[in-house]
Amino acid sequence: MLTTLVTGVKRCHINGVFDMKILIINMYYYPNMTGGAEHSVKLLAEGLAHKKNEVSVYTLDSKSSSDALKCENINGVTIYRGFSKAIYERRLKEPQGSKGYSVMNGMSSLVNPKSQKDIKRLIEKIHPDVIHTNNPVSISYGVWKLAHEKGIKVVHTLRDYWLLDPTTVVGRTNRFLTYLFRMHFRRLSNKYVDVVTAPSAFVLNTFEKERYFQNSKRNVVPNSINLNYKLFQEVVDTKTKRNSEKISYLFAGYLADTKGVKELVNAFRKIDNDNIKLVICGDGPLMRFVKHNASEDQRIITKGKLSSKEMEREYSDADVMVVPSVWDEPFGRIVIEAAQYGLPTIGSNRGGIPEIIDTLGYGVYCDPQSDELTEELCAFSDRNRVKREMKKMGCSIKDFDLEHQIDIFSQIYRG
Repeated sequence: MLTTLVTGVKRCHINGVFDMKILIINMYYYPNMTGGAEHSVKLLAEGLAHKKNEVSVYTLDSKSSSDALKCENINGVTIYRGFSKAIYERRLKEPQGSKGYSVMNGMSSLVNPKSQKDIKRLIEKIHPDVIHTNNPVSISYGVWKLAHEKGIKVVHTLRDYWLLDPTTVVGRTNRFLTYLFRMHFRRLSNKYVDVVTAPSAFVLNTFEKERYFQNSKRNVVPNSINLNYKLFQEVVDTKTKRNSEKISYLFAGYLADTKGVKELVNAFRKIDNDNIKLVICGDGPLMRFVKHNASEDQRIITKGKLSSKEMEREYSDADVMVVPSVWDEPFGRIVIEAAQYGLPTIGSNRGGIPEIIDTLGYGVYCDPQSDELTEELCAFSDRNRVKREMKKMGCSIKDFDLEHQIDIFSQIYRG
């Protein structure tokens, strides 16, 4: 029984009083961080717990094949971890299992009796005021119906395009299968979700055009960072005083076609200027391509995948961030992570990236698959141009502060 699994687990509270009881659902949770979505969920969960809320997380990233939920408390958040063979084999096991497990993930998203039972027991134990789903792939989107039937408010955050295409890249799946897929999940979204949020208006508009969440309240809630505004001001002041003619561009992320890595390297190599360098941090299928170009152009420096502390040093050393994604990024967290270190961004004009740059009020966006990218790289090779962008940096970055995001979600939960 579930109750025997949670014996002795201490819940985080302040003065013994909880404001709200919140159950957050996501396929993964810390320390199993597979991408920006998990980072955003962790920040939100811990921030809500710090604000006197009782926060629980249900996930399927346990590495134990036991049917029992594994329970632990991390930074005031109670995490219940179930086991999914498909998730374990395809994402958590080294080496990874066959791609057939991805199909199993998709099937479990339609119906997963084991997860439904787990969540029912959690609801009986926790009595949540709200259930906030993020990426319940494999857990089953049937949790929306379950929560609705229990009279619990349902909030869903769109962190990718999975509900439009099971590959998350719209258009990859067979048209007929896509039609059936969308028909099923469109019906669920329109019947059982009270509020839908997304980190950008672009994502909300994309789903609205496909007639999802037609009966839900809609809110844009940008992703956030733990902003130290005083440190931000100090960094900007220090970088504004740089006088070196050498400009350092920084790319950080997954080295894949969708991230515009080839476009960036090719655009950079067109520039005849020895006073610029391109630092590339990350790993992925295009690592060989990057290393080959670095061997031919000494201005390109590869660092591989770095730790958070190592990335902080790269942010501090760099002058300009480049985010040339060729697909529609739902948000583009790297832009705000770089911004807090005083980095203006040359970003893609796709997805949610332009919204971030417009809100910040500095940086530019362009078509990464045209000469515009080379032109912007050339423009920012001038130290004076970099300084002009930095002088625009101000309080607008506070729109992406975690405290601001928590206030917005608290209002949504109560509304």
